[in-house]
Amino acid sequence: MDNERIPSLETDRLLLRPPEEGDLPAWAQEFFADTQVARYISKRPLTPMQRAERALQVARATWAARSIGGWVIAHKANPMFLGAINIEPLDDTHELEIGYGLISRAWGKGYTTEAVRAAVRYAFEGAGVPRLTARVVDANTASSRVLDKLGFSLEREEPLEEGRLLYYTLVKEKFAPGDSFYLLRS
Repeated sequence: MDNERIPSLETDRLLLRPPEEGDLPAWAQEFFADTQVARYISKRPLTPMQRAERALQVARATWAARSIGGWVIAHKANPMFLGAINIEPLDDTHELEIGYGLISRAWGKGYTTEAVRAAVRYAFEGAGVPRLTARVVDANTASSRVLDKLGFSLEREEPLEEGRLLYYTLVKEKFAPGDSFYLLRS
């Protein structure tokens, strides 16, 4: 799907916009090559640039197949890459999973909660998604806190070599957008 057909979401401080080839260097170096950022992301035998290219392709392909997919997270004042958020199929199921991450210099500012809330609201209200799942490694307590704030419930756990993989879910009827908003820009 071309970027003109992927909607942008604007929140108080952030812009969730279509991913572009120009995002690839920051996506590779500040996201996938940063061990602190990438420590909770599934490991793949790819270089950081190959991972960024794959993330861009998956985001676009999911939009083309499902009318929902991935965005780049940027600050409204400076639309440079801060992170990414994806809503994509969960493994080989019909369920959709939301995944997200920010570069380390964007941590601790509430951006993750703001971005995830906007994406979840769009998924439920704009794309008609009935339910979302999120998987989190138990050591990633910051991500679990974001999901808790947004009303996700811990549904189940699976053992990992080190720790547990937590499955959180949220159904449309239980989502309370609160005072959140997003401005849809097509």
